[in-house]
Amino acid sequence: MLATFSNITHYFLSQRKAPLRVPSDRARTVFWRTPFLDKEQATALLEQWQQEAPGLEHLFGNQKRYVFPQLELTLGERIFIPKVYKVRKLSQNLIALLFSEAERNCATHTYLFDNAVSVPMPAGVLNTYKNGWLTESVFFQEKLPTSCIPYKHFLRTVRELAPEVRLKFFTQLGRELGKVHALGVYTEDTDQNIVVEMLPGDESRFHFFDFDNFYPWRYPNLRRTCHSFRHYADSNHYTCTPEELDVFLDSYLEIRDKRQWRAPIMENLKVRKSQIFTARNT
Repeated sequence: MLATFSNITHYFLSQRKAPLRVPSDRARTVFWRTPFLDKEQATALLEQWQQEAPGLEHLFGNQKRYVFPQLELTLGERIFIPKVYKVRKLSQNLIALLFSEAERNCATHTYLFDNAVSVPMPAGVLNTYKNGWLTESVFFQEKLPTSCIPYKHFLRTVRELAPEVRLKFFTQLGRELGKVHALGVYTEDTDQNIVVEMLPGDESRFHFFDFDNFYPWRYPNLRRTCHSFRHYADSNHYTCTPEELDVFLDSYLEIRDKRQWRAPIMENLKVRKSQIFTARNT
């Protein structure tokens, strides 16, 4: 847990702070640039945002966060989209003294991206301050491939795959989820923030994104790992067969080097998700 917090803090602090001038005496902006962009690229990205941002305010309403997937900011062959965070509470400003929500999300993406986990490449965070208070943050992240399908939606069609392809699918999923958890990153809604990209040869690529609900003290221990497997292995759309669960769990535990967890996880699933062991998805 401490190692995860230290690593993500390091990535956050390694981002270069680049104050930007705005035509106002009451507001200032600060852009936190990730190591993946140089100064020229950051400037080009922000110039595009400043051209597009006016007139978007009416879309927010009372929402705390808003993603603009259709607002595409281009840097060469890469396309970035903005996620805007409105900061309206004193408690949010107090938390922002360490990490604002957008900065924490960006730093987590940076940490995972730099450790070969498939997440959107993070570009940085633009903070706006008025009278010394943080009022808005914009997190810029690379747009996911258009061919990606949300994991939960993909499960609606997984029965159409041949049994051997499904086994391969869950084996790969176990490895990728294991990578994320091995790095100490856990959220309760990971299965909702993952998309599937089908590749030639019946290969699958899993993209994780959106770590607003990640906190370093939520380490993926045995109890939380059981929680994850209950959500991934059984849903309203699909229930893993016992064989699929075996390869899913074994590939996950191999990556995490936690083979001793197999028995307690299986016991937890038998108690909480008994249908996995009776339903065959026929």
